[in-house]
Amino acid sequence: MTAINDGIDEDRFTFLVNNMLETPIYQATGIKPLLIGNGYTELTIEDCSFCNSKGHIHGGAQMTCADTAMGFAVRATGYRTSTVQMDSSFLHPCPSDAHIVCRGSITKSGSNLFFCQADLFADDLHISSFSGVFVNLGPEAP
Repeated sequence: MTAINDGIDEDRFTFLVNNMLETPIYQATGIKPLLIGNGYTELTIEDCSFCNSKGHIHGGAQMTCADTAMGFAVRATGYRTSTVQMDSSFLHPCPSDAHIVCRGSITKSGSNLFFCQADLFADDLHISSFSGVFVNLGPEAP
């Protein structure tokens, strides 16, 4: 699987992809990039071992993926960030054998805060929705 660059600087794209692939939490949860664009991302969860007692992907792993999708959407615009607040809505159980896609995007930005949303799908079924607020920590060099 190769991530797609949807119009951001190639050095930033390579930096973000490598950062995600080399970070232990993303390795442990199986989170990988599918697409990175200016203010949005698509991620997947592969080989997730974080299942609940019913064999579904745990809500915490879903939240980690959504937080990552929203945070990397901000980082794709060139800013360092940190999560300030995040809300979640779980609509359906998330089967561990499904093709998982999480789409994150910036919905509004100001000088100090970014407002973001993410939606997680399993085989095109909308599983969970998230909203988050992220602080602007200044420019991030690739």
